[in-house]
Amino acid sequence: IITDCKFLKNLLISIGILKNKITIINNAVEISTVTADKSDTNNILTIGRLIPWKGIDTLISIMPQVKKQIPNAKLCIAGTGPEEENLKNLAQIKGLSDSVTFLGGLSDKKEKNKLYSSYNVFVLNTFYEGMSNTLLEAMASALPIVTTRSGGSTEFVNQDNGILVEYNNHYQLTRAIITLLSNKDRADNLGQNAQKSVSQFTWENLVNKNIAVIESLI
Repeated sequence: IITDCKFLKNLLISIGILKNKITIINNAVEISTVTADKSDTNNILTIGRLIPWKGIDTLISIMPQVKKQIPNAKLCIAGTGPEEENLKNLAQIKGLSDSVTFLGGLSDKKEKNKLYSSYNVFVLNTFYEGMSNTLLEAMASALPIVTTRSGGSTEFVNQDNGILVEYNNHYQLTRAIITLLSNKDRADNLGQNAQKSVSQFTWENLVNKNIAVIESLI
């Protein structure tokens, strides 16, 4: 069995899978070279399937508090899922029609890289993750991130390359977002550190490790 992080390996062991039957091969990402001028923006990006445990309703709910400190802050939500209508209704109820944008699904790689490069902060408020590809992609784009101490995220996100918070903690999420939007130097530093830290997760390493597993079974 191949899994992408220690968290999922431990989960498999907890349900009775033998430890020596499990190999960890981390996901891979390409370092992005796309850049954009975002000096006059305060835009927040989240990407994920629109399902309850991604906590996107919480991100919408805290936007009024964020906007008290950062009046031009905007939240962009990319993804589709069963909660889409509920989330759009919540944005309307909160009076955030001009501050919350729904992009729908993303499939084109160039489109995603351009999107990451255009935003100031990436937030993933999630209850459950393995090794999140969206976090890797955001970090590879030198985008400062805020995410939860959930699943495999803490295996590659730390205080030097991002901000970790508790899932659905309104105060921590609000404070982290405001901190990064109001302190460009810290945001840039975290983004650069993030990009450096994920440079180890190359496609070459992923392919070679998979080949090694296959050869060990022949």
